[in-house]
Amino acid sequence: MEPDYYEYNKDGDLVPCFGKAFGKFVLRDGKLVRISENPVPPMHYAGNDSMKATKNPVNGKIYESRSAYEAAVRNAGCRIVGNDLPAPTKEVRGDFNIQKEFREAVQKVLN
Repeated sequence: MEPDYYEYNKDGDLVPCFGKAFGKFVLRDGKLVRISENPVPPMHYAGNDSMKATKNPVNGKIYESRSAYEAAVRNAGCRIVGNDLPAPTKEVRGDFNIQKEFREAVQKVLN
């Protein structure tokens, strides 16, 4: 098993360490020395649960919490399959008469 980092002990020997390296370190005489004994706790992240007011088509209630909305859909025996809107189609403008162009091309080849 590969160590996560190396640290100098009190005798100045470089020793392998396992786990996350928390705390403050400085480089002294070419050696990495921990200057903070109080480890920094890992950061926790939380996602935003809010959303625009949305009417649930299953029960008719209005929800502003994504997790509450999804739970209500699941409790009703349904499931959410996607939230993507179809991409707008690009309108192609021009005078396209494929049959006429094909007929003219065939006549050029035959004549």
